[in-house]
Amino acid sequence: MTEVKSTLEIALEKAKAMEISPEDRRRFKQEEMLSRAKVIFRDYINHLHRPDTIRQALKESHEDVPLLRKCLTEVFVGALEPGQPSDRIWEGLGELGLSDTGPFEEALTRITENHVKSLQKAAERVLDQVVHALTEIGISGTAVDVNIEASAFWRNSLRKLNERRCAELDKLRQDITRAIERRSNSPR
Repeated sequence: MTEVKSTLEIALEKAKAMEISPEDRRRFKQEEMLSRAKVIFRDYINHLHRPDTIRQALKESHEDVPLLRKCLTEVFVGALEPGQPSDRIWEGLGELGLSDTGPFEEALTRITENHVKSLQKAAERVLDQVVHALTEIGISGTAVDVNIEASAFWRNSLRKLNERRCAELDKLRQDITRAIERRSNSPR
């Protein structure tokens, strides 16, 4: 009988160890809502549902409204990219609570324009550096066609410019998220 009890105790211990912790439950719920938010985003962007898709999804989520709103905000804000069509994204962010998209749209445009200007200046600077380096070793003339993209100078400049652009985009995304959170947390 001791052997059966010992086996039973082992089975109960294993079952207890398999229980889902509150942290795991929260994480699973977060993943579920994020997945749902991605589907809503895709449908919204592709005009597959009514214009009030977001509002309806939030209404149907009952007690999960704050979590779904947070996930939708994360997905919509994450989709903002310079140079990409974003009218539907801005509309969706408006539905999520971003009351005035104008300043944020201008900031995204400014980030894009500054990045393009910086790329042009960097390309000119790198071209000058490469031409100068080639001239110093005796290579020059009109037949020389410089490919700056093969240059370590260019790769380094590009990496720095992309890091700066990503930092600016991240800050903009955080500002948008905070604006939506302030609006959704304020009494209406």
